[in-house]
Amino acid sequence: TGSAYQHFIVAPEQYSPSPSYSYSAFGDSFTSGEGETNDEFYENGTNTAANHCHVSMRSYPYLVGNALSLPTINKACSGARTSDVQKVLESYSKGSTANVTPLSSSFTTLSVGGNDIGIMDKLKSCLSLGICEWARQENRHRTAEEIKGLFPTLVELIQQTKETMPNTQLTIVGYPSVTSSDANAKCNVINSTLLDSDERQYFNETLRYLNTILQAAASYTGTLYINIENALFGERLCEANEQGMNGLRWGDDIAPIGALKIIGAESFHPTPWGHARVAQSIISQLTPSWPD
Repeated sequence: TGSAYQHFIVAPEQYSPSPSYSYSAFGDSFTSGEGETNDEFYENGTNTAANHCHVSMRSYPYLVGNALSLPTINKACSGARTSDVQKVLESYSKGSTANVTPLSSSFTTLSVGGNDIGIMDKLKSCLSLGICEWARQENRHRTAEEIKGLFPTLVELIQQTKETMPNTQLTIVGYPSVTSSDANAKCNVINSTLLDSDERQYFNETLRYLNTILQAAASYTGTLYINIENALFGERLCEANEQGMNGLRWGDDIAPIGALKIIGAESFHPTPWGHARVAQSIISQLTPSWPD
């Protein structure tokens, strides 16, 4: 999207153009920190009418960078697709301009693909009574085919990232499971009304298969893959403790339900506590291979 591209190419003020050892994170809303419970933590310029990138200072890249003592920049943007990241890399590869500083990060994470298959749009279409079209058993293959078709695009993006930043340690990060799909799960009234067990199962299967394709693309390109699928277990939606995930939140970002309320973009994204859990998962898998 236009806003994603705008955010990616403008470096925040705290960014050091040539840190001795730095970390850059690319991705979509699950990396940017969409789901922040306090708007004061969104970086300046990323929560405006023109820019909804929603980059939170409590997102997992900053938590990981702090744990590894790395100067960190989160270049992710809510709504970003693989094409957005590709455009950003192209602009960086052309060298420094007034708004673009050549990348020199020694560590980079990449997590993208959900918006390419319209996962949040599909989720929004399911927020109603009865099972939605996408979650019906006879239609689930359509989403699977979309995800499978992402493989060459992801491979190309990974290769492009390595070419743009040849000295970086690139790591692909998957997506966390966001809800229990157990038919007997104790969902709150809103979640149980808007998302039945079949729809929750559909979204779990969708994210699991997307992670499979991300891991396959990482393996094909000889790139480290980190699996965070279970990072929020026990604290997902429809579990005893839901503090890791936002349910439905009213806001002014996405689309109306009927004529009364509008869905906030933070809906169905990890909370700051959820990002802390994701960061822990990443660090535990990364540390054994981290150079001294």
